[in-house]
Amino acid sequence: MDTIDNKDHDFKEFLPPGKIGSPICLLLVEDSPQHQHLIKNALLRGPLDISVTMADSGEKGLELLEKDRYDVILLNYSLPKMNGLEFLWSLKKRGITIPTIMITGHGNEQVAVQAMKMGIYDYVNKDGEYLTKLYLVIQRALERYELKIQQEELRQRTAYINKRLQQEKRKLENIISAIGAGLAIIDKNYQVIWSNRTMEEWFKTDHDLEGIPCYVLFKRGSKNCNKCTMRHTFETGGIQRVKHSLVNSEGERKHYQLTTTPLVDINGDVIQVLCLVQDITNQVGMQLKLIQAGKLAAIGELASGLAHQLNNPLVGILNYVQLMLRKIAPEDPNRELLDTVERGAKQCRDIVRNLLNFSRPHHFNFELLDVQTIITSTLVLIENTLKVGNIKIIRDINKALPPIEGNVTQIQQVFLNLLMNALHAMPQGGEIRISTDTIRDQEDQDYAVIKFVDSGPGIPKSIIDKIFDPFFTTKDKDQGTGLGLSIAYGIIKAHNGKIEVESDEGNGASFTVYFPIAISREND
Repeated sequence: MDTIDNKDHDFKEFLPPGKIGSPICLLLVEDSPQHQHLIKNALLRGPLDISVTMADSGEKGLELLEKDRYDVILLNYSLPKMNGLEFLWSLKKRGITIPTIMITGHGNEQVAVQAMKMGIYDYVNKDGEYLTKLYLVIQRALERYELKIQQEELRQRTAYINKRLQQEKRKLENIISAIGAGLAIIDKNYQVIWSNRTMEEWFKTDHDLEGIPCYVLFKRGSKNCNKCTMRHTFETGGIQRVKHSLVNSEGERKHYQLTTTPLVDINGDVIQVLCLVQDITNQVGMQLKLIQAGKLAAIGELASGLAHQLNNPLVGILNYVQLMLRKIAPEDPNRELLDTVERGAKQCRDIVRNLLNFSRPHHFNFELLDVQTIITSTLVLIENTLKVGNIKIIRDINKALPPIEGNVTQIQQVFLNLLMNALHAMPQGGEIRISTDTIRDQEDQDYAVIKFVDSGPGIPKSIIDKIFDPFFTTKDKDQGTGLGLSIAYGIIKAHNGKIEVESDEGNGASFTVYFPIAISREND
C-alpha cells in the first residue's frame, strides 16, 4: 500500500453521524508495550479525535468490552494465551459486532483470509509505514460499519414497509370483495390481467381468469364484439356502460351491467381498462314484475269496462231466452236450440262475473278468518272431483296459524282455483301437497303462508311470467277460460298479499300464497 499524506484529507467529513465533536473510542489489544506506545502516539498526533484504551491481552480486552463501549478495535494477531483469531471467535460468541482491524508483524495470507471470514474490517502488516496508514484504515472501517448499520436499518425498514403493504393489500382485497361487485382489469389485448374474488366466483371457468379474453368471459364468444365497450374506452377514454345476460356455470341466467373506466399513464394515454361488473338480476326481475303488474292493472281496467258493457245485453238475452222457454212446448224441436243459447249466455255471464271479480275483488266485507278452516272447506267442495282425477291430497300442517283478515268466499276462490289448476295439470293423476307456515319479512310484516305443490309436469320457463295474464291458458278450450290464476292474483292483491310460483320443468310446480296476519284489536 502506498504512503498516504494525511494533510490532503478532511477526515471530519468521513466521520459517521454522531461522532463529529466527540472522540472515537478505540480499544488497542496489543501485548507489546513498545507497539502500544508507538500506535497510541501516532493516533493522538493525527487529525482524528481518538481516545485510546490499552489491553495487553485478549482476556483483558474482552473484560474491557464487557464494561465499556468502544467504536473500533485494533487487534494484534500474536497475543499470549489467546491469538487474534481466538479473540475474534470470542467476540462472535458474545455477539459483539464492533469493527475490528487486525495488525500483525508476521504477514500470513492464510491468517488474513481466516480473519476476513470471521468478520474483521481490515488487515494491516506492521511494516515501516503502517502507522501512517492507520488513520485511513480506521476511517474506512468506521465508514463500512456505519454503512452496514444503515443497510440493516434499511432492511428492517423495508421489511416493515413490506409487511404493512401486505396488510394494506389484504385489507384492500377484503374491501374490494365486500363491495358485492366484480372488478377486472383488461389490457390492450382485451385479456384479463387481474380480477377480484367476486369475479372469480361469478364467472367460474376451467382455468384462471387471468389471460382470458373479455369477449370469452362475458359473451362466450370467439372474437371481439361488434360494439365493444372495451375498444370504445381504449379509443376515446370515455366511461361506457352496457347490460347483457349470461347463463352461468350453474345454468342460471344472470343479468349484469358492465361499466368500463380508462386507466391512464403519466402521459394521459389509456393503457388498461377497469371493468366494474354489477349483478342486476334482481333489479331486472323487479322491473319485469312492475311491468307485469302494470299490464295486469291495465287489463283489469279493460276487463271491468268490458264486463259492464257486456253485462246488460247478456241479462236481456237470458231473460228473453228463459221467457221463450216457458212459452214453448217441451217437444218443440226449437227448444234444443234455445237450450243451447241459454247455456252459452250463462257461460258468458260467468265469464263477465269472473272479469268483475278480477278487476274489483276488493268490494267485499272482510272479517277475521282461520286459514286452515277455509282449506278444509275448499277440499270438501272438490273432494269427489279429486277422487275422479286420481289426485291424492297430502296436508302438511303442523301448527295452528294466526287469523288473517279477508273475505272467506274470495279466499276460498283462490284456493279452489289453485287446486283446480293443479288438477288440470295432472290428467293421469298425482298428488298435491298443502303446507302452512308463518314468516316475517324484512319490513317486520308477519304473513300466513300457504303452499300448494303438485307432482305435475311443471311450467316451462318460457311461459312462467305469463300465467297470471287474463285469458292465458295452455288447456283445451273446453277446460277453462284462462282466468283462474288471474282472478286468484287479483284477490290476493286485494288482500294485501302476494303469490309466488316456482317450477322446475318436469318436476311439478309450487304456488306460495302470503296473507298478512291480522293485527290484534284487543287493545283497540
